[in-house]
Amino acid sequence: MTLKLNRLSTLSLLAAALALLALPGCKPSAPAGASTSTSTSAAAPQGDAELKALAFTHAEGKDAIDTTIRGLKARLELENNADAWAVLAQQWILKARHTQDPGYYLSADAAAQLALKADPGHALALGLRATVKMNQHRFAEARDMARAALRKDPESLTSLGALADALLELGEVDASANAVQQMVNLKPDLASYGRAAHLRWLHGDAETAKRFYRSAIDSGTNPRAPEPASWMVVQVALVFFNQGDLDGAEAGFQLALKRVPGYPPALVGLARVELARGLTAKAIPLLEQAWAKSQLVETGWLLGDARAASGDDKGARAAWDAAIALGERTDHLSLGNMLAAKSWRIPDALQRLEGELRERPNQAVRDAYSWALYRAGRFQEAKAQSDQVMALGTPEPRYFFHAGAIRAAAGDAASGRALLERALKLNPAFDLEAARECKDLLAKLDAAAVGAVAGGR
Repeated sequence: MTLKLNRLSTLSLLAAALALLALPGCKPSAPAGASTSTSTSAAAPQGDAELKALAFTHAEGKDAIDTTIRGLKARLELENNADAWAVLAQQWILKARHTQDPGYYLSADAAAQLALKADPGHALALGLRATVKMNQHRFAEARDMARAALRKDPESLTSLGALADALLELGEVDASANAVQQMVNLKPDLASYGRAAHLRWLHGDAETAKRFYRSAIDSGTNPRAPEPASWMVVQVALVFFNQGDLDGAEAGFQLALKRVPGYPPALVGLARVELARGLTAKAIPLLEQAWAKSQLVETGWLLGDARAASGDDKGARAAWDAAIALGERTDHLSLGNMLAAKSWRIPDALQRLEGELRERPNQAVRDAYSWALYRAGRFQEAKAQSDQVMALGTPEPRYFFHAGAIRAAAGDAASGRALLERALKLNPAFDLEAARECKDLLAKLDAAAVGAVAGGR
């Protein structure tokens, strides 16, 4: 089955920041013997003994993934088999996704390295190492490693997926679309449909994105490994949320939670729905549960906002402080976004986001950087970045809000007003603070326009 995804077809694709199937974020806990760092300074051990110790890290639990890992361990203790090492690496990646614990990616990388020691040209192991590099935000390395794997096996879906994701992060849009096209041509399944769906949404075609997400979910449900399909359910629920369909979004997040109980991305999504409805008391425990399971800057940031809205200033500050501390260690993009949103430490936000932009000049980074520039009063520079963000046509309310505020500040009040109105039309409660600021700015622009008309009479 072929779905034309190139720029000349009816399903032309443009890409942006987020790798669809990468683990969404970092959690400080890790398996015994594993480092939790996802920075570019992380270095895997080189000796076979150290690699084996990490690759054989005890898999806690009794689910199907743990059983498979223990079986592979027993086999590999008896024979040095490259294929078995690669399968072990795959299972560790599934374990990382299922538990939301990135420490297991280090075990995956160790197993993949041992596969390559046994067979230096093992294409799957190369592709799996590229997937690990993606999770570690080492995007150029991931791209290069995936390309090396594809030279060994041009039809490796694992390598094509890692390549497509890395290219998206690096802002190489057309090349990424080509990789997705190859995936769809080879095997229209959860991985390829999911990427196609995300790209359609980025390009402004939400309805086709929903259909592709449905195809991804239908083709990818696996009772032994339910997390990837649940991640897809969360993604389509976010499309509904960005369209202001809170009931549709809630149904999606609840379905994801039914498939993977306590799933942090779904908990956060459901909390966003409750906040949009003004039900802060319902949102807070959802966010607290998500934070306890998987600590992400955006989760702590949102938890702080929810607590502040409920009148818990001390609790809000604790959550924001924890999010900032986490961002300083692991996630400069989300930290820069948060600081710019709150007009805190703008020089720091700019410095961090400039570094991110050098590493991955994509849509999400440009949007965050444009907003930090706006907060710094550098309106023309902000507009140059924001214009590139808006060129994709992505129906993301926050992008329209940022672009509208920036254009108004840069002297184009009419265009700014139209973009602010579009943000609120998409979802009038897309964010607790940002939606309020959007409404306030729109009211000021309207008042200024009325004053200008009155003054001209």
